[in-house]
Amino acid sequence: MDLKDYNFKNKTSMRPVFKAVLDPEEYKRYTQFAYIKQLKAQMPGSQVLYLMHKNGIACATNALCINDWLVLHDLEPREQITDHIANMKININGSNKIDNRSAKWADYKTKVWEKTENYQVGPGRGAVSKTKDPTLIWNMYTVRGMSVDQIAQALEVTPPAIYYHLKKFKKTLTDQQK
Repeated sequence: MDLKDYNFKNKTSMRPVFKAVLDPEEYKRYTQFAYIKQLKAQMPGSQVLYLMHKNGIACATNALCINDWLVLHDLEPREQITDHIANMKININGSNKIDNRSAKWADYKTKVWEKTENYQVGPGRGAVSKTKDPTLIWNMYTVRGMSVDQIAQALEVTPPAIYYHLKKFKKTLTDQQK
């Protein structure tokens, strides 16, 4: 893989840079990645790594929120990571000191939650409980106009799980019309 083709302005494009230099266990500890031209303040987190890269600095941290730092560096703030991912990263790091999410940056989740009905998250990876009305996701998508990512974040599941349930419900509607 040639790293020269990547757009180094977003978080996902920084991942291969760090994956190439860190062993897999160490790489799992990092949560946030960014690329800047000039460092104006230390990145938050108990474990921070800076790499000189492409006339700038590739940054990684185990902190769960870097939005204040991103705004200081004139970069776009990020949505809050899900509680599932946050708990997983806390367990990997062995400390909840990395949980620096504030009410200011957690507000997005609250706004999405207000648009949803009560729900239950089932056991397993990204599974929506079958005890809840299966039309919930369909209504959130069609009636309320929420995106797949917003629904996934509100229900604390993965976007592929939402796609699966939308496709399944659409097939059920098609079968009923026959």
